[in-house]
Amino acid sequence: MDQQYKKAGNALLAVNYIINLKFNDIPKNTVQMAKRCLLDYLSSSIAGITLPATKSGLGLLRWFGDKEESTIICQGKRVPAIAAVWANALLGSVLDFEDGHYPSLSHPASVVFPVAMAFCEKLKVSPQEFITAAVIGYDILGRAGALMGRKYRERTHGFGAPSVYAAAAVVARLLKLEGRQIEMALGVAGCHMPSIPVLRSIEYGSMTKGGGPWGTFAGATAALLAAEGFTGPPATLQDPFISENDESAIPYLTTLGTDFSINQVYFKRYPACRWAHAPLDAVYAILAEHKINPEQVADILIETFKEALSLSQQIPNSIEDIEFSAPVPIALAIVDGEFGVDQLSLNRLRDPKVLEVASKVRIVLDPELDKMFPKCRPARVTIRTTEGKSYTKEILKVHGEPGSEFMVSGVKEKFSRIVSSKLGQNFAHRLGELIEDLENLTSLNELFELLRTQPKV
Repeated sequence: MDQQYKKAGNALLAVNYIINLKFNDIPKNTVQMAKRCLLDYLSSSIAGITLPATKSGLGLLRWFGDKEESTIICQGKRVPAIAAVWANALLGSVLDFEDGHYPSLSHPASVVFPVAMAFCEKLKVSPQEFITAAVIGYDILGRAGALMGRKYRERTHGFGAPSVYAAAAVVARLLKLEGRQIEMALGVAGCHMPSIPVLRSIEYGSMTKGGGPWGTFAGATAALLAAEGFTGPPATLQDPFISENDESAIPYLTTLGTDFSINQVYFKRYPACRWAHAPLDAVYAILAEHKINPEQVADILIETFKEALSLSQQIPNSIEDIEFSAPVPIALAIVDGEFGVDQLSLNRLRDPKVLEVASKVRIVLDPELDKMFPKCRPARVTIRTTEGKSYTKEILKVHGEPGSEFMVSGVKEKFSRIVSSKLGQNFAHRLGELIEDLENLTSLNELFELLRTQPKV
């Protein structure tokens, strides 16, 4: 597959990277990280298989036909590859529980793995090439998202926008497209980019959220179109209205192959927007030191960055409202002693105890914490009790950041707990074994066969 392509403007660097990266070029720690990201993606996907958004979103599959090509996670069937892309991207993002990447303001796992899984199964690709394609996808999304994120506060878009480039890159690699075709795949992907007003999605508790599944679908189809000769303008790897010769983009692209974006991701302990995680970490820390009953809470003050103020709605009408709230998860954590997948149920939407505590939460802007965004997602929480006591905790570095203990032990515990509860300990153990040994396998067949298993309930 080695070749050099010379006509793609700034995208030249990306095109040649997509063509020429070899599995043996990937450092062992990066391979380990790819497997950890896959483990986390699957646990997040399996956790969300019974949610209303999953049921309605998978309803789209009846329009794709019955050709059996690629597996949908825990649905007991295979569907056309492009349908599996949509389905598994939806499953991966439905809980807002998957990994994230600060520089690109994106959630790479629910973009990259659905595409890599679907086309690796259809094309019978090796496990080593699966890992390579995944690393490429993370890198392209990392660069595209970081480029677009430079004006994030001027025009806050969902991560479905830069996802088109990652999905197109993964499909292009797996189809072994030539340089001109890859440029067209990226160019078409940029033109078909969804514009997701993510803050409005949050405001209305809608299932669209950041638009990841549709961006993934659009990017994958862009590569399929390019393979058929469909053309687009030169790729920009960012906002498609910007010139493909934008010199300010070059520093982001010259590190492809040496600085792997997958090594920079974070993982989540809670099924909620990352913006709510620092407040939750702070509440957990306060509760660990001081026994506070729900009836003792007088008020809760959250001081944080500007974007997190959008998480202030207090009366949830949907599961998505809980995921994109700070008051409600905090209230659930105080009432139940924890906030996790089990708390995301429709019967908790009107729990009087939860709503009572949530009504006591205020979120305000802290100018100093605001300056740390987007490199950090900080918060300071103060809980004041009816006895007049006050407890404050500031979180600048949230759990699951690169280099943290949660990166290893937390992800494994999350996988074991969630997958065992849905499919049994034996299933979780075997699936974990396969992923741990992924780069040494000769085939992905058993992995996909396992993933067709349906939950007991």
